[in-house]
Order: sequence, then structure tokens, then C-alpha cells
Amino acid sequence: MTQVLAAVALILLAVIVVGVFIGHTARTQLLPPTSSPEADAAALAKARSDAQQLIADARNEALRLRTDAAEEIKERQAAIDTDETLLEERDRVLRDRNHHFNQHRHSYKERRAEVDVALEEIAAQRRALVDAVAERASLDREGAARAVVERVENELLIEHPSRVDSAVASRVDDAETTTRSLIVEALQRQDQGHADGAPRTAPLPLEGIVDEERARLLESLGALAEQTSMDLGVDPERDQATLRGQDPLGRETARQVALEVMERKLSVADVSPLVLTTRTQLQKKVMQIGERALWEMMMEGRPELAELVGTLHFRFSYGQNALLHCQETGYLCGVLAGELGLDPVVARESGMLHDIGKA
Repeated sequence: MTQVLAAVALILLAVIVVGVFIGHTARTQLLPPTSSPEADAAALAKARSDAQQLIADARNEALRLRTDAAEEIKERQAAIDTDETLLEERDRVLRDRNHHFNQHRHSYKERRAEVDVALEEIAAQRRALVDAVAERASLDREGAARAVVERVENELLIEHPSRVDSAVASRVDDAETTTRSLIVEALQRQDQGHADGAPRTAPLPLEGIVDEERARLLESLGALAEQTSMDLGVDPERDQATLRGQDPLGRETARQVALEVMERKLSVADVSPLVLTTRTQLQKKVMQIGERALWEMMMEGRPELAELVGTLHFRFSYGQNALLHCQETGYLCGVLAGELGLDPVVARESGMLHDIGKA
């Protein structure tokens, strides 16, 4: 900018010099001539040439100064643009930092609120714990044990469904479809027969028997029912007698002895020894059946377990033999457990013993 002003000043100075020179020449022409006209014309031409040269030099110098000034302005403009770019970048960085700072501050506030809530919950739990300790301190040994057992039972009752759902979900995708498929496959792999050889109690026919012998047989059957805890029922219309009861071994004992009484026409005195003999033989048969069933299911246990399992052979549920039902359930549970990645031995034994209480 300074160079431009200097160029303008130089041009003005050149114009002033030319004007002064022309004015001096005009005054010289008004004065009386002291020399020849040719000399004056030459001097005037020389003065004009010098003035034009001065003007040309001044113009060239002004153009140079203008060019230099334009270059300087361009450089300064570029510097200003660079500074503005730097300022904009710094402003953007500052805005980003401010944004991150605000985010961190918001996160900190949220975290602080969560911590405050957690502290309040901890304080509430601590107060509840102090109250519980104070309450438990007043309990005796039996009361404390009962409170602990109730708490554990409640926790297990709440957590059991979620544990079952998570265990099933970790092994299968669609529980219903997978369950149907596995059950059908397990049933198809069954090679056990469904027919059992367990004896059933049938009515005893009384028709065709004379009254005296009929009375003696009914008396013997009454004594048998009393010794085996059975109920003796007589149907006059059908002329039949039936022994009924809940004890499966007592029912089988009564069945076998009743057949002997009817076939051999035994009296009351012969019933008691026959009941003892039949019970002894039946007990041996129960143990044999139970041990064989445990062997088939690859199970081990105390002798009492074999006796219970053998008793199931003479127990019926909806017309099905209970022992056969338990064996089938054990096989199915073992197959399903193997498909689900569980312990098939534990599952098979659990299925086998699921109805052991019916013995």
C-alpha cells in the first residue's frame, strides 16, 4: 500500500515539473528574445522530450510499484486466508472439545445419579440387614433354622422356572418342535414289549356250590380277607365273590390263597398256614423281580430298593403295570437326556424311580 502511494506522488511530481517547465517556456516567449528562433525551438523540443521522458519514467515506475503492491496485497490476502483457515480450524477443534466435554459432563452426571441410587439401595439394604439381624437375634435355634429353610425354599421357588428356561434355551432353539421330534425319536427307539405278565384279580364264581359248602367257603374267604387286609364283596345277582384292597402284595396273596381255597375247598383253619406260606414265596418272587428290573435298568441300590421295585409289578395304574411303566419312562428319559447333552444315567434312574412311592 505504501508503494502505491509513492507511485501516485511521483506521478503528481512529474506533472508539476512538466507544468512548471511549460509555464517557464511561455514566459520566455513573452520576454524579448535574446537568441535566435532556431535555438529556442530546439530548447523547447528538448524540454518537451525531457518532460515526456520524465512522464514515461514516472508511469513505468508507477506501474512497477502498482504491480509490486498487487503482489504484496495478494501475499497478504493469502496470509489472511491462511490465518482465517487456522482460526476456523481452531474454532472447530474448540467446538469439538466443548461437545466432548459436555458429553463427558452429562455422562458423569448420569453416572453420579446411578451411584447415588446405588448408595441409597445399599443404605436401604444395610438398614434391612440390621433389622433382620436384630430380628434373628431374638429367635431360638429352631426358629432360626425354620427362617433359613423358608428363605431358601422361596429363593429356589423363584429361580427354578428361569433356570429351567435358560437350560432349555441353551440346548434347543424351538422348544416345542425340538421336544416333539426328540420324543418321537425316543419312542421309535423303544424295543421293549408293552405286554406284562402280572396277574389280575378276578371275581370268584360261587354258582353251582351247595349252600353248606358255599357258607364254608365264604367263611374261609372272610378269614383270608381279614388276614390280608382285603375287603370281601359278594354279588348275589352274579353269584360271585371279590377280594379288593389297596396293598398290592396283600391283594396278590389273597388272590393266590383264594384260588387254593376255591379249588381245594379249604376250611378256615387251613387259611392261616397257607397265607404265611404264600407270603414267604411271594416275598422271594418280589425280590427276584425287583433285582432283575434293576439289572435291566443298570441300577444299583440297597435290598429295600429291589423290594420296592418288585412290588410295583403287582401295582396297576389305569390298567397298566406300574413296573413296566417305570421301565419305559426310564428308557425314554435316558434317550432324551442323551440327545440334550445331559447325564443319561441320572435321567434313566430318575425315570425308573419316579413312581416308586406307589409301591
